[in-house]
Amino acid sequence: MKKWRFVSNQNSTIVGINDAGIETFTADMHRSLVREIIQNSLDAKNPQIDEPVRVELKMIALNRDKVPDVDNLQSIIQKCRNSNKDEMDAEKFFDNANNLISQPTINILRISDYNTIGLEGSDTCEKGTSWSRLVKENGSSNKEKSSGGSFGIGKSATFACSDLRTVFYSSLDTKGVKSNFGVAKLVSYEDEEIGWTTGIGYYSEDKRFVAIPELASFDEEYTRDSAGTDIYVFGVHKSEKYKEKLIRAVLLDFLVSLIKGNLTVEIQGDEIKKENLARYMSQLNPYESEEIKSLLEYYHLLSSADPKVVRIPLDSNVYGKKYGFEDGECTLYLKEGEGYNRKVLITRKAGMRILEQNRISGSIEFTGVMIIEGAKMNEAFKTMEVPFSRCMGTGKVPWKRALLYKYFE
Repeated sequence: MKKWRFVSNQNSTIVGINDAGIETFTADMHRSLVREIIQNSLDAKNPQIDEPVRVELKMIALNRDKVPDVDNLQSIIQKCRNSNKDEMDAEKFFDNANNLISQPTINILRISDYNTIGLEGSDTCEKGTSWSRLVKENGSSNKEKSSGGSFGIGKSATFACSDLRTVFYSSLDTKGVKSNFGVAKLVSYEDEEIGWTTGIGYYSEDKRFVAIPELASFDEEYTRDSAGTDIYVFGVHKSEKYKEKLIRAVLLDFLVSLIKGNLTVEIQGDEIKKENLARYMSQLNPYESEEIKSLLEYYHLLSSADPKVVRIPLDSNVYGKKYGFEDGECTLYLKEGEGYNRKVLITRKAGMRILEQNRISGSIEFTGVMIIEGAKMNEAFKTMEVPFSRCMGTGKVPWKRALLYKYFE
């Protein structure tokens, strides 16, 4: 029988409310969600389809009685609260969660991707498959070496956006295999039958915690008819202007993907794609923030036919040969101009923002974008993402002078 089953930790680690993976994404949850979800979809692109990856985000209201095993889940939420009364944060979270799950309807965010391969391995549920890495494993990334993610914590972004910390995964892979599976990441609680739990529960058919061989059907207006993955964030945190925040996040982190025609995103019926990107960019106010000003500079740099834009492919003899990089593995776009931000936006393979490098020159006003496309350079930058984040703006990143050499010197 399908139901929520929570795992006993056999007197091992007691899990509290402040999960490090989830807390990583709470500061800017909407942007984190967009970044991690779309990155996963771009990495799962079906190579047999010559179309951009399409991602859809839609908020729906689900009747409470349509929530799988809802009474059992509410009982677990109450047990979590009662077993953690000494933690103020836990008590507050579960009071809110209990109130949400008591309502006649519950807000759910459906995130669906298309022209992707779906979650492979749901029929075997074996460790190491893309299904297992996303749904059940901790600290495991479902990525190839040249893909966007590296540390396997991005999957927590969906839970950070859930006021119930509950997410369902539904998928149709390229072999026609259907699956769905629910995961609740709560806290340890004391159960009369199994003792203290790990706080992690799975919605499954039996105690093997395997995928259910059918598609989820929470959105009555939606039916999946091609390979891809649907993620349902239950009790999604719906903040003020959430739609505007999601659109802004797409523009900030996937500008290059959109310009290159690798991605289209639909948010509550509004579609963002290469063909209409200019309209969305024209709605931004450069005086709103330094971040938006820089975004507009990068957009105009990459989309205009201005002859002042300098395009510099990587010359491995100047930089990179000793690391195994080949000619053309990245391209640097630069333009001088009064008032420009003196920054270089760096993106990898699929076009997602990695970081912005600043303080490159104190005297020359310019803006730049570096797009890494070569396999070897992608892999190298992936392994260095954390160190790069820590040294942003310190002037200690070794490639900056070499790549700018031809233009500035």
